[in-house]
Amino acid sequence: MVSFQIYQVNAFTDRAFTGNPAAVCLLDVPLTDEQYRLIAAEFRLSETAFVVTAPTAGGDWATTQRFHLRWFTPTVEVPLCGHATLATAAVLFREKKNTNKTVYFDTLSGELVAELDDGKVNSGVAIYLPTAETVPLEESGVVIPQLEAILEAVLGKAAPIKSLNYVPSRKRLLVRLQDGNGGDRPQLEALQPKFDDMLRLHDGSQLSSVTVTTNGQVQPYDFCSRHFSPWVGIPEDPVTGSAHSYIVTYWSKQMDNKREFLGNGKKELFSYKKRGASKHLHWQHVNVRHVEAISTSPGSLTPASALLALPLS
Repeated sequence: MVSFQIYQVNAFTDRAFTGNPAAVCLLDVPLTDEQYRLIAAEFRLSETAFVVTAPTAGGDWATTQRFHLRWFTPTVEVPLCGHATLATAAVLFREKKNTNKTVYFDTLSGELVAELDDGKVNSGVAIYLPTAETVPLEESGVVIPQLEAILEAVLGKAAPIKSLNYVPSRKRLLVRLQDGNGGDRPQLEALQPKFDDMLRLHDGSQLSSVTVTTNGQVQPYDFCSRHFSPWVGIPEDPVTGSAHSYIVTYWSKQMDNKREFLGNGKKELFSYKKRGASKHLHWQHVNVRHVEAISTSPGSLTPASALLALPLS
């Protein structure tokens, strides 16, 4: 038998019952892929993080600086998850009192970095995620069967589309709604995707998720978004860090010269998600830096009442 500690954390927020919840499992030894999947299915959150200290790192949860990190939805393993990474870092810094100001995670997407935003335990936690580029769908060379029907299942018949962009490295579609005349934040929030139709129309081979975005409408937000991934077991992800790794590259090129620049786009962006979450993002060539607080209100960052025991065989 193996026992491990479990935490549930609300990421991308400083208030209880908002943001995006993730489960974080601290393991002394790795489990099997099937055990990871079954545990994630039991939690039924968009992602569950499984973290193990790196074999070469030495030390314990309070002193180790390098960890192995994997993420599972209720149905599959995913190569990148922002909010569960942020949640893991918060557990290490705040609950395990990790003495390092920076920790490193070895993942399927390479090395990820998390740090205390101003070096203090009670401050926000910042993570760095690799960015991904979008290309206009018609220039991507990708043909998505039943695309028109899929878009109708996501948007309904009334939502006006400004552009369709594809993320080749993630197999994701970024849909931008028209600004104004219905293509604004209320229209985005009113969307009621038909997830069963999405699954019926496509098998996920060319499309793993659909992200819908529009401009921010209300200061200080530069853009708003919602993210739908029924093909990986997540009908809607409340706040998704991995999607922002390409949303931010798209919007940084759309913004005017109001703030600092990096290359030909804005350096700082603010986003809004429907579940009461906001994000402060810094775009830095190949990384997007998420600066966030984690809710520590009662019930929002809580160890499981008992250690979960699973058979190893």
